[in-house]
Amino acid sequence: MDAATLGRPDVLSVIVNGRQATQSVRSLGNGVYDVDGAELKVIDPRSRALGEATRQGAADRFEATAYMPGRVTAVLAAEGDEVTSGQGVVVLEAMKMENEIQSEIDGRLEQLLVEVGQTVDGGQPLFVVAAGNDA
Repeated sequence: MDAATLGRPDVLSVIVNGRQATQSVRSLGNGVYDVDGAELKVIDPRSRALGEATRQGAADRFEATAYMPGRVTAVLAAEGDEVTSGQGVVVLEAMKMENEIQSEIDGRLEQLLVEVGQTVDGGQPLFVVAAGNDA
């Protein structure tokens, strides 16, 4: 299932099993909606992708992936640089918006897998940060 807001707090676009529908909802705050008595949490694509990347790696390693197709407009750190949790490493332009892709852990930028101007696919690895004894 996938859901997205439609610019109004009381309407969501929902896709279930490949079928799209528009659903009236009541916002409960923080991206949580009441849909006919059931709670539905809507997570933006970037947060979802970052969460998936964090869950896939060990706590001492973070692999950032592109949350959707886009183009790299800036690289903010170089391989070998020390980075902190929340520090921007790559800027990705997707759907006419620039989004700073940040490290989720403190550590050393082990691999930078993209360069400025490069087009990336959704799910494509962007960079790897190693922490702990590997940093």
